[in-house]
Amino acid sequence: MPVKLCTEVGFKGDKKKFSGAVDNLAKRQFYGQVKSVMIDGTRPWVFCADFDFRGKAALIEPGEHSDISTLCSFKVKSMCELIDTDKEKRGKLEIVVEDAEMSVTDSTPEFVFQKKPKPEQNEQQQPQDYKVKARLEVTGGTWLLFSEQGYGGDLAVVTTSNNGRRMSFGQLATVRSAKKLSFLD
Repeated sequence: MPVKLCTEVGFKGDKKKFSGAVDNLAKRQFYGQVKSVMIDGTRPWVFCADFDFRGKAALIEPGEHSDISTLCSFKVKSMCELIDTDKEKRGKLEIVVEDAEMSVTDSTPEFVFQKKPKPEQNEQQQPQDYKVKARLEVTGGTWLLFSEQGYGGDLAVVTTSNNGRRMSFGQLATVRSAKKLSFLD
């Protein structure tokens, strides 16, 4: 479904329509700051502060938004419509950090990690890498990841496409809560 961007509040200024993912608005001849948007359809769009869906991210629901300054406080450089592929509602989010793991199938305002079972010890110990190792896996659905507990702070979005490819929008150094979106057409 298309989205219409406007460079002024109240749907004024330069206007341009887009559909699908746009990894660089400047390459598509949209140079101004997005100040108002009209989103058709039933699916939300994610707007990112950097090219290639990086930096800060904001999720904007379908409808007419005459002033997005409270929803999106940065200059938008890339954006994408979100598509939910979790038709059977079995998608989950798995996070592994060193010797702890967590698997959730629904929104969670605060993460609780469980210790991973230790594999059988070999006679020879492997040298340990003391860097923090983290892995995030999405096996279906669209997830909003937040930097603070209770769905607060900065936002990133992780989803899977119909062919199983994982797509990420926005960047976070720390994830402390997650919300699963459900917006199947």
